Amino acid sequence: MLIAILSFGPGIALAQDDGASKKVDSVSQLSRANTIMLEAKRLIDKGELLAGAGKAADALTAYEELPDDDADAVMGRADANYLLGKAFQASDQNQRALNYWATAIDHYQRLTGRRPKSNLLAVLDEILPLLLDA
Repeated sequence: MLIAILSFGPGIALAQDDGASKKVDSVSQLSRANTIMLEAKRLIDKGELLAGAGKAADALTAYEELPDDDADAVMGRADANYLLGKAFQASDQNQRALNYWATAIDHYQRLTGRRPKSNLLAVLDEILPLLLDA
């Protein structure tokens, strides 16, 4: 691995490498985000909405630190927005739920495959009753 240190005056340096460490960092960041997401889902499923929403927001932040062209990160962002929507809908904050679900839909539509499409349908299933009641 090629690493170069660029100095910008006393005590300030910037390390640059050939990308291998960024790949490792992305993998560990994705793993961390996925772990947080699982905890968020568990809490929301138990009805601990505030704690679950907090964890989902933490997971979303972690996924947003990953590259935009990483399909796993896009899926994670979509799932985190979906969970945030569920938490807000369960606490009767329907407009906030719809906002998060709209963002989830945008992310799911960027992806291909069975899982994103299935999750997209789940979001639409959550939204439909809210729209019919409006």
